[in-house]
Amino acid sequence: MLGNSHHRGYFDIGFCLNRWLIFVPFLIGSFFLVTGVKMHHPYQHNRGGRPPRITACSCVIDETDPNEPLFLLIQKQHSAPYRDFFQLLMQGDGQKAQQKLHQISKAELESILRVCDNPAVELERLFTDVFGRNPSWKTKERKWKSANPPPWQVFQQIPVKTTCATLLQTTQNFPAFWEFPGGDVGRGEDPALSATREAKEETGFDVVPHPVYHKLNEQVHWGPNGQNTNNMTVCALKEGCSTSAPTSKADDVEVQAVKWMNFEDCLAHMRDPKNVDYPNFLKKAYCFLCHKQFQTLKVGAMSKPVWMQLETLHARMKKYLLDENQAKQHADMEAQYNKFKFECGNTPTPEQAQAKEQKKQDMLSFVLRCVEKNANKPAGSTLWN
Repeated sequence: MLGNSHHRGYFDIGFCLNRWLIFVPFLIGSFFLVTGVKMHHPYQHNRGGRPPRITACSCVIDETDPNEPLFLLIQKQHSAPYRDFFQLLMQGDGQKAQQKLHQISKAELESILRVCDNPAVELERLFTDVFGRNPSWKTKERKWKSANPPPWQVFQQIPVKTTCATLLQTTQNFPAFWEFPGGDVGRGEDPALSATREAKEETGFDVVPHPVYHKLNEQVHWGPNGQNTNNMTVCALKEGCSTSAPTSKADDVEVQAVKWMNFEDCLAHMRDPKNVDYPNFLKKAYCFLCHKQFQTLKVGAMSKPVWMQLETLHARMKKYLLDENQAKQHADMEAQYNKFKFECGNTPTPEQAQAKEQKKQDMLSFVLRCVEKNANKPAGSTLWN
């Protein structure tokens, strides 16, 4: 009797568990449906149907000359807004495609204007020119064509001719811009290794994650709602490599040119209107380099050449590496210094000369503190702008 009772009790519990297990998936699904909570994965598709992009780029620094560090940049065959214009046509989004016309160069506007005479034929030719060398293009083309109206129909629905004609009459012209080498991170690939791989593929130079500046690395979110992630990595040339001799052939499918530039040239050539993260990250790295170089020079013997280097470095930091509020504070300090200098005249007393030198040192200390602080500022921060 006890055995039968025990057996029957065990059976009843198992029966109840089985019944509950049937409802568990239903209850979990109902919870996510009602609350709107979603499980996220880096490669999971968003509501728009496209997976978030995980990318990596490398800020490659060469410090062979510590007074003039060089940075490795690439120039794409076509500008990003120009490529985006054609992709948006293929995706059926004429409104966004029209917006891109305001971000591209006059030469690229002229090529788009020529499409107006025969959109069906000319668009196909330009699609091949812009994307044809990319191995994955045919797959994307089939996918987009099957889901959207023909690109030439989308093209004819927007006022391309009048928009291009108006923009060509303006004085503004975007030159071909330069950027850090980079690309998509492979599934399961370490972002830092992806950055070095992309740098070698696109430039031909062997690079490694920088052993000292790794604390500057960061993730910047971009795209709609910040759904995409760019892993920005500071890199250096591999030991034994030099800026004059790449170790392999650079990519000539998407990359038009590869060049080592100093900081000022880099800043002048990074003109992509929708991407402030690259110049901000460049400034961040240069803040670190300048602060380190200044401290190194300051502890050495104070000869005239060293003093001139310090003055040059101070002027460069003041010009490029202060944000708007810091620059305003420095300008106020400089105005007070110049006023005091004028009051002292050509023959200041020893006390006045000492006070003048102190004001000068205060300005320098202020710039150094700001640069040290800015070396830790996120590249995506609007405080740089």
